[in-house]
Amino acid sequence: MNSNINKTNSFDPFEDRICEKLNTIESKIKGDSNRDWTVAVFEILSELKKINNKIACSKLDEKLKDCGEWLFDYVEYSENQIIHNQTEISILSDIHLIAEIEWSFYTQKNYFIDIKYDFEKLLVGKSNYRLFIFEHKDLTFITESINSFKTIAKNFEKFETDERILFAAWHKGQGKFYFENFVK
Repeated sequence: MNSNINKTNSFDPFEDRICEKLNTIESKIKGDSNRDWTVAVFEILSELKKINNKIACSKLDEKLKDCGEWLFDYVEYSENQIIHNQTEISILSDIHLIAEIEWSFYTQKNYFIDIKYDFEKLLVGKSNYRLFIFEHKDLTFITESINSFKTIAKNFEKFETDERILFAAWHKGQGKFYFENFVK
């Protein structure tokens, strides 16, 4: 594991791969805008896509996605083929990963409240994995926010036992990600 990754507890193999790949983000960024950072994250996630799965994401290049944004910033999903009214159609069969990303609002007064709404979208999504990415210059704010998000998840009745969330907070002060996961 690269020493540039802060991890606080055990992760499963897929979460480990996400952490390792996100740690390479600076080599993938083509500019310095929030959009450049977001595109780099989505390109990294697309490299981890399971064979035959599809991606819904508005900010990825056409050759890397199957459709535009669908409910979340990034969705990796699979479909099955069925016959309906004598026509073969694709139907959703599984969602492997959903992700929400929030950059640069940390300078605003209500930053936690602003990102909380995007975090809560992940609680209602049915997916094998959930990824929430945000940034801040202060590690204390990052860890306190993650603890608050965990409390929110624990108290949301529809978020079920064994459901997972991976937090990846870009620590602007140190120029690296801080990772933590939560399994209910």
